[in-house]
Amino acid sequence: MAQLVLTLAGLVTCGLTSLAAWVWGIVDGIMILTGSINKDAQGNLLKD
Repeated sequence: MAQLVLTLAGLVTCGLTSLAAWVWGIVDGIMILTGSINKDAQGNLLKD
């Protein structure tokens, strides 16, 4: 939800907050690919 708000706020701030959302997405993607994220929001282990 926060990434969506940042992206939409980019329309008002000429893209500055959209850049922050983009960087956040890249970091999340790297963490998922390296296996750093292995639990969901409730603490349950994710399965393959």
